[in-house]
Amino acid sequence: MNQASRLLLALMLATALVACGDDTSSSDAGAADAADASGDGDGGGDGDGDGDGDGDDDGGSEPEAFLAPAGDGWHTLVTGDWTLPADTESYRCARVTIPEDTYISALKPVTPPGTHHTLLSIDEVPKHDDGVEDCGAFDNGARQIGSSGVGSNPYELPEGVAMELRAGWQVTLNLHLFNTGEDELRGESGVLVKTNPKADVTDKAETVLAGPVVLDIPPGRVVQSGTCTFTHDATIFSVFPHMHQTGVYMKITAHSSTQGDVSLFDGEYSFDNQAIHILDLIDMKEGDTVDVECTYQNDREETIMWGDSSLDEMCFAGLGRFPPGEPMLGCLE
Repeated sequence: MNQASRLLLALMLATALVACGDDTSSSDAGAADAADASGDGDGGGDGDGDGDGDGDDDGGSEPEAFLAPAGDGWHTLVTGDWTLPADTESYRCARVTIPEDTYISALKPVTPPGTHHTLLSIDEVPKHDDGVEDCGAFDNGARQIGSSGVGSNPYELPEGVAMELRAGWQVTLNLHLFNTGEDELRGESGVLVKTNPKADVTDKAETVLAGPVVLDIPPGRVVQSGTCTFTHDATIFSVFPHMHQTGVYMKITAHSSTQGDVSLFDGEYSFDNQAIHILDLIDMKEGDTVDVECTYQNDREETIMWGDSSLDEMCFAGLGRFPPGEPMLGCLE
């Protein structure tokens, strides 16, 4: 992907979402304690290469019953099957229209080897037929309700908090797939959930991506950063740090009008262990900010830019918060 294409992708994403402040710099990273992760790891894939192959079979599998039991109290929300030839990269989208009002209280990513990351989103009015098909990085719903990376763990929302899915809404699971091996990969990625009755729900939640969509990472150790400004009062309950293969350290700080500066994450980053962290609740007022600082160790002889490929880079904090604001995927530069 050339520079012009990267800038076009950044502009497409930024104009479709919410603009935030900017602050990009380069410096040596400091040392700090890592925040604790919540939950046990579940299925970490290791596919993280490049290439331009389509890598998909023809059509999707037959959908199973909505919220089919998956064991240990989990139920299947959405899954997508895929086939990926050697040394290729592609996207698959799995879509399900919700048949009945549903309130999600816990999520569990299903990420077999070859799954780079997933993005779970919703549209109140379906835009596509249900099923599994080839798609692109930006084929997502209007509001995000979950995301995961390699090695992400299952997690529960705070008591009384749930992701709302109304009957007639459509869920999209966007799968970013990589196969760096010499053999074909096949798998089925997805999301399992637990639910609560509507009567037990006091707050409805969403997740948003916070961070820059323009990066410039020359060789060496480099820091890039961005700022997300909240456009409504909300409470943060979780954080999901996400970079790609050259990311080594991440610092995410909330600046709350009522609680002061609160560290959401401050520690070493591993592409192969992208944990979702459950936090003590942080109250944020309209105008409060979250700073996202990413440190990279670029050992290549070229500058790395922002992009969706694993050979490009990202600098995102996935923030779980309630209540939702206007439909959007993130608070991005």
